[in-house]
Amino acid sequence: MAALYEGYTLCGLVPAQNLTSSGVHGIKSERDDDHVLVTDSARSVTLYKVSDQKPLCSWTVKQGRSLTCPVVYNSITKEYVAVSDNKVIQIWKEDDISLDKAFKATLSSDVWQVHSTQGAEPVVLFQRGAVRFLDSILAAPQQTVEDVLAHEEDLPNGRVYQSVVPLRAVGSDDGSQTLTLPRTLLLSLSVGEGHLEAASALILDEAHVAVVGVPHPSAGAGKFLCIWNIHFQTLQAGKEMAGKIYGQLWRFSNKLFIPHGKSLSVIRYECPKSCLAIAVGKMRQTEPVEKVQQEVGAFISSSNTTDLQLVAGRLASALVSRSLADLTFYTGGLLSQLVQSRNLCYICPDLLLLALEKRDYFLCQLCLQFFPDIPEAITCACLKAFIPVSLNKAVLNEILQASYSENCLLPHLKDLSSQHALVFLQYLQFLYLKYSQDAFPQRVMDWVCMVLDTHFTVLVMTPEAKGLLFKLHTFVKSQ
Repeated sequence: MAALYEGYTLCGLVPAQNLTSSGVHGIKSERDDDHVLVTDSARSVTLYKVSDQKPLCSWTVKQGRSLTCPVVYNSITKEYVAVSDNKVIQIWKEDDISLDKAFKATLSSDVWQVHSTQGAEPVVLFQRGAVRFLDSILAAPQQTVEDVLAHEEDLPNGRVYQSVVPLRAVGSDDGSQTLTLPRTLLLSLSVGEGHLEAASALILDEAHVAVVGVPHPSAGAGKFLCIWNIHFQTLQAGKEMAGKIYGQLWRFSNKLFIPHGKSLSVIRYECPKSCLAIAVGKMRQTEPVEKVQQEVGAFISSSNTTDLQLVAGRLASALVSRSLADLTFYTGGLLSQLVQSRNLCYICPDLLLLALEKRDYFLCQLCLQFFPDIPEAITCACLKAFIPVSLNKAVLNEILQASYSENCLLPHLKDLSSQHALVFLQYLQFLYLKYSQDAFPQRVMDWVCMVLDTHFTVLVMTPEAKGLLFKLHTFVKSQ
């Protein structure tokens, strides 16, 4: 279960008079996660040591200019990189007292941010979505950059998307074509009646997102910092923040930096490895199956279709994985409920094999009925399991209707014993006689031919099969 701990104040804020801005333009890590650069909304950037909660040094651009994105630290060159007035890049070192003599380069397009990570070259993200390495853009500052975002493009309210934007070398594009921006929906939140005024989301790891400024699902107010699990679309932790929320949030190591009221607070968080039990049921992996069924069942029942579509596959995989690992754990009812909801767009690996192992023939039937992509090997495994069990006619009929490739199916049909093949052929004969006036017999005859192709030699030598083979020969000949 994710957790948010008590925070502390790194520094005071000087918000805008109308309280629409915190006065902080951005926060970036410096040489390590205990050193951060805080860029204000005017002309200054200050280096802080977080653990000491004190400033180490500060720089200011000259009167008339303003810093238009957060200052970053280039760990390769040990230099600071700033953007002033949207288009002017400035670079300096720590021992430079004045920025008047700092290196400057004016670009052709407005910059949104400069991004830098330890040991990597900084990249420049332009306001229309284009991305360039810093060295590449400095080599030709007036180069044309392409539009990635269309000018009329808007982002849906209350949804968190992830996009991957390709880096482009100098001269690789003439800038005339707008690129399509791929998106992956990570999280869909309820925002109430109106639009969000000041909100922000931050990816913490592959399973968790921190969100500030979005209404709490139970408290309703927007003055909350929350951690959500994106795999299961569930709230994991929430912390009410005092004062005005400005919709800003940063993360370094295991600490969140959030401006609120007149303070910039540092809040430590924890996101343990996600699993079904802690993400949905808020319980340990050792919780009994009854508790899991209760919690997950309630989650499935209360979720809307969109949310369930996002998490159904992960829920099924988690339930199957634990069932395979723990012989005392099995939630066939929940798995059947997920399959019947039709929110599983493909069959979960090992789901049908687990159902066969548990002799859950109802779940087997549902899988055969709803999933068109069952491998032929598993189809034959189902066939072998159902033939001896008092002729599970309903399930056998689902197998006959399953899609297959004959070339893939024939090798697995050879694994049937001669006795199983004989019983199956007897059932196919029964179906043919029963439905001879309908369209079903052609599918029956296809199966008859495949079983005979794989077992004819053995069946010819089996005395009790001779009469059946003669009748089947008549049926096949009539077709």
